[in-house]
Amino acid sequence: MVALALRSPLSEAQVEALLRVVCVELGLCLTPDTYDQLVTTPHQDVALLTDAIFLAEGMSPQTAGLYGQVRACVEHAFSTAIASDDA
Repeated sequence: MVALALRSPLSEAQVEALLRVVCVELGLCLTPDTYDQLVTTPHQDVALLTDAIFLAEGMSPQTAGLYGQVRACVEHAFSTAIASDDA
């Protein structure tokens, strides 16, 4: 896999949009406390944010069957953020 080099973290609004997609489309809905923690923590790395979502849900990222799908959502969020930075 290719690591994505990122220039800036996702904004809080971008993380909220990502978590909404992960909840609605994949069923990983966080508690309000873990949701708030992820939203307010700067994220600059696809793998670390993907892992953080699973850990916040109380799941091991290494054994999660949805890992690839969640990672794809996170990658999309970062690519959208990078595209808007370039605009």
